[in-house]
Amino acid sequence: MSRASCITQSRVIPFRIPELIVDVSPSYMLQAGLPYSRSDVAIILDAELTDVPDRFRQSGRAQRLVSVVADAVPKNGIVIVPAKEWEIQDRVRDAGCRVAIFATNDDVTSRDKKVARAAAMVEGRRIMVEQFDTVVEAGWLHDKAPIEAQVAAALAAFTLREIHRPEIAPRAEGRTGVEIRSRKEERAGVTD
Repeated sequence: MSRASCITQSRVIPFRIPELIVDVSPSYMLQAGLPYSRSDVAIILDAELTDVPDRFRQSGRAQRLVSVVADAVPKNGIVIVPAKEWEIQDRVRDAGCRVAIFATNDDVTSRDKKVARAAAMVEGRRIMVEQFDTVVEAGWLHDKAPIEAQVAAALAAFTLREIHRPEIAPRAEGRTGVEIRSRKEERAGVTD
């Protein structure tokens, strides 16, 4: 997985916000810690580490290491995590952050969405972002970058826009992107 691809994608997607983006490798975090003290949003692309000693590649240690980025996100800030990484999602929530999830397909279950403030997934070749009861098209996949990087970057840009413009968070009007459908009807009779 290329962290550099995720940074590149964040600069070309429709929800662009000019922000400083820092790429921190797990090996750097292990040796020196985080090189910054605060972050509006953090992205964890995966916990399959290759640039650390073997003992930190074990599942629990790898999850704990990548979750360190949540320490720089303020309380109620947002950390973007892969959809099926429930242990990382728990660590992020334990750090006082909100979770947004992404998947490279449309296999995002209700268990995944249960703790997520937003979810990005791929339907066909489209990146879809679901927040509350609205689904917004965030762009199309292309072949020049890994799918994970494209989906995570789209969700990060969408999330940053929501943070910087909270007045538009509960509804789709005024968003860059195309509202595809509302999921209000799917929630009839369902309690959170």
